[in-house]
Amino acid sequence: MGKLPVQVTVPVPGYAWTGIQFAVLRECVALLESGVTDMASIDAAEADGLAPRWIAGGPLATADLGGSDTFSAIAHQLFPQLASGGKVDGRLGWGEPFFAWTEQSRAAVQELRRDTLAAGGRFAEQRRRATPSVSDPDEDPPRGSATPSP
Repeated sequence: MGKLPVQVTVPVPGYAWTGIQFAVLRECVALLESGVTDMASIDAAEADGLAPRWIAGGPLATADLGGSDTFSAIAHQLFPQLASGGKVDGRLGWGEPFFAWTEQSRAAVQELRRDTLAAGGRFAEQRRRATPSVSDPDEDPPRGSATPSP
């Protein structure tokens, strides 16, 4: 599958990958169930926006490259509103970068990010066509959909 193991020093439920995946899923379900948007829009935001960015650098590198001060300010406003009720502390709370970037390493990851976003865009339309429509009249409305019932 081309995957590499993730080393953990302290075992926790879900370890690293599954914990991250389900934290994102929890927020997606919260958006869906609160009627903020529908399933197709949530999946599009993840698949077309978040996933290509994280291929290039992961969430911590993305925060660094986007500006740790910017991400810290957003975290102070957004974390308490998330489904987890998350606190703002640690590095993101102080606006410090996660990695020690050089000009060369920053430029290399930014170039990779541009390339992965461009590549992801080529597949976005295919993904949209392959995903069942939220408003398909031949199917039952999806659970938690913002689409009104007949």
